Amino acid sequence: MEVLPTVSIATAPVVTVATFILSAVPAPTIASHAADNVTRDHVSWNYVCNDCYNAYTLAWENSIMYNNHKLLSNIQRLRGFGNFQDNWNGYGAAPFSKELLDISEHILMNLDHQPEVFPIAGGAIQFEYDRDDGAYLEFEIMDDLKAHCYAEFPNGIEEESDMEVGRINEVVNEFYGEAIL
Repeated sequence: MEVLPTVSIATAPVVTVATFILSAVPAPTIASHAADNVTRDHVSWNYVCNDCYNAYTLAWENSIMYNNHKLLSNIQRLRGFGNFQDNWNGYGAAPFSKELLDISEHILMNLDHQPEVFPIAGGAIQFEYDRDDGAYLEFEIMDDLKAHCYAEFPNGIEEESDMEVGRINEVVNEFYGEAIL
């Protein structure tokens, strides 16, 4: 059994990984391991078996490819907001500042879960998340590096909070794991 040296999955380039998988792993090996409960976590190994590494990498890559597609879609949408002119909504809304769009793009690029992204007439960018159980989370990103957070849970509880934009990823991860704010 061949072993690999220490590998950090979180930093492996996707193109290299995809090329490696397609050229080095026979299909039955991938199929037999892909059925295992393999999830995307930021994991490092000291040594792993080649077959297990390849199967894990395939599952991880599929998750990353989905997230990368959503990220690219969000960035494209966000950059489109930069083309908005005065009165873009028909009710007198001002165009978005380059600073706000840059801040929002930076935040998007550092999120573990990609949101739905919307322009807000009051001059903010909104990120929205919906869980399968009906829970809802939104952030309104503002020019001053602040975000207003609103959460609604299936039990009827609503929570609101203002925070630094640097906390958004932490709050989103908590939202997908447990109660927040």
